[in-house]
Amino acid sequence: KIHPACRMRQSRASACCLCCLCLTTLGSAIQLRIRPSLNGLIVARRTCEPRAHAIRPLPRRARSLIASEEQEDKLGAFLVLLGRCYAGAGLAHGLDFATANALPVAAGLPPFGSLPPAGQALGVVWVLLGVLQPLAKERGAQQAGIIAYGVYEVLLTLAGWTFTNDPDGNLSRLGAAVGLQLVVACCYVELHRQSAEAAAASQVKTRRGRRAPPAPRMMA
Repeated sequence: KIHPACRMRQSRASACCLCCLCLTTLGSAIQLRIRPSLNGLIVARRTCEPRAHAIRPLPRRARSLIASEEQEDKLGAFLVLLGRCYAGAGLAHGLDFATANALPVAAGLPPFGSLPPAGQALGVVWVLLGVLQPLAKERGAQQAGIIAYGVYEVLLTLAGWTFTNDPDGNLSRLGAAVGLQLVVACCYVELHRQSAEAAAASQVKTRRGRRAPPAPRMMA
């Protein structure tokens, strides 16, 4: 049998151990809560310091240059997109000539394989003009390729008048070809106008931003 005094000592020791365990757990929990908060304050301070510099507004010259560059990027993106569309159209035309011949039939022409060599050559050039559009990287080459494709498409429509079996649809087909080129030209002219206006506005702002030198004073 255990003496009552020993039982009291054991109960006191277990109570002390339980208290120490509770205090240790509470201290570790407090440390875990305090450390993230301190780390969050340090990170917030570090992240807010560069933001204070980033919030500063850009000068007028920089903003005008950015606006003009954005307009130039819009015009360049339009030319790239148009070249890709023409390339897709060229591939579709070539596939159609090799399979269903839906375009020649819609124009009242015989299938591509039944055309004379001159007609087949015109069709091949049409396909190549579209497929080669994305190869142009400079602005001048892109513009020249798009103009050449549009003009050739209209001339090809006119050339089909002498071979077609449906002369009543010549005007409608010509109107569709010319209308498509007019839509492309209007989009290009509008984007070019916006880029020119942005460039002119940036030049005016830069001139206004330059301070004139002070006038010389006359000595009495």
